[in-house]
Amino acid sequence: MLSAAALALVTAFLRPPSASVQAAPLQESQVVEQAIQASPVVAAAQAAVRQAQAHEKEMRSHLGFQLDLQALVSESSGQVAQPVSNQSFGSAEADVIAPIPNKGRADSEIDGAQGELRAAEAQLRAARLDVAYQASQAFYNLLRAQDAKSITQENLDQSQRQLSDVEKRVDSGDVPQADLLKAQVPVAQNQAALAQAVAALSAADQVLDDLLHNGLDETPSLEQPTANANPQLPQPGAAVQFALAHSPDIAIAQADLETAKAAVRFAKHARDLDVSLQLSHARTADPTAYSFLTALTLSFALPVLDGGAAHDQVLQAEAVQQQTEQALEAATRQVTLAVRQAILAVQADAANVQGTSKTEQIAKESLAKAKQSYQAGLTTTRDVLDAQLIYSQSRFASSSAVYDLKIAEAALKQALGGEMP
Repeated sequence: MLSAAALALVTAFLRPPSASVQAAPLQESQVVEQAIQASPVVAAAQAAVRQAQAHEKEMRSHLGFQLDLQALVSESSGQVAQPVSNQSFGSAEADVIAPIPNKGRADSEIDGAQGELRAAEAQLRAARLDVAYQASQAFYNLLRAQDAKSITQENLDQSQRQLSDVEKRVDSGDVPQADLLKAQVPVAQNQAALAQAVAALSAADQVLDDLLHNGLDETPSLEQPTANANPQLPQPGAAVQFALAHSPDIAIAQADLETAKAAVRFAKHARDLDVSLQLSHARTADPTAYSFLTALTLSFALPVLDGGAAHDQVLQAEAVQQQTEQALEAATRQVTLAVRQAILAVQADAANVQGTSKTEQIAKESLAKAKQSYQAGLTTTRDVLDAQLIYSQSRFASSSAVYDLKIAEAALKQALGGEMP
């Protein structure tokens, strides 16, 4: 017997729909696009791109002409020795300082910022691909759960019809009382299976709703996919080359390497000569000094001793570069393996679609023959229920095979870094 909570859950899902106009079934592409638009991960990646763009512009400004203005106004009092007297006077000074850009240092900063920007853009593409795959997976898992619930409901209905028929035959004396007990078992089993299917459907619905940022009480209507047991697959070699050119994982690793190389170049400029041009103008009422003075100064600053800090910074930057080189090599191997495995998965699932489709057809014919034999009195209700169970299992396996194929195709697209032309 089902618990009250399980019966309430089943009843809620079996309640007939309201008379309101039903929306058109959602297509996979619509679900994917809506999930991408609603994803906070994608939004965060977009913000990171904008930040990296602003940082790259900031680094470019280091090559531009810059001016610093410094001003000083003072009031002083002093004593003049000959003749002895006390003097008070005011002074004002203004300095305009123009640093001369260090092109080597500025170029390395720009290269590093560009590498960070490319990495952020690749992270955004990776986020979109990840969400797209998650949405496709949730889409087909919800369809799978809907099929499971529908088939389980049909099994329950069939077993209840069989039980009713057996009861009539027992009453008429055509079959023994033991057949009634046998017919009651699948009814109880199917009731329990239906409760589990309803719970699984609710869980799958919530996963998709969460991706789409819908209310958890909304159950979307989804469009059934078209089965394609012979998908057009690229050659593994061509697919790997495409992935290496388009995979965001590779792009991120390459951008990180470019940033690391720029950091090495920047560290090597740590002891460069800093040059600046300074224009000064001072006015004072001090009787012992010039009443005004204008000076143009070219200043130099060269680090002499730093305790080996600059050398250590170069060593650290070179170590980071070596790490990014290894990360790029690892990413290349991972992407290559992922693409080859994804192609194999699509091939295996396509073969499974063909096999389960044939099995479903055979099971359907077997069920029809079992029903005919039962109506003719040649077999028992157990034979019909067994044939019904086999047919239900084959139907579910057939539809699941289609969904697995679609999910595998979505995984291949993610591994490739996009759709191959």
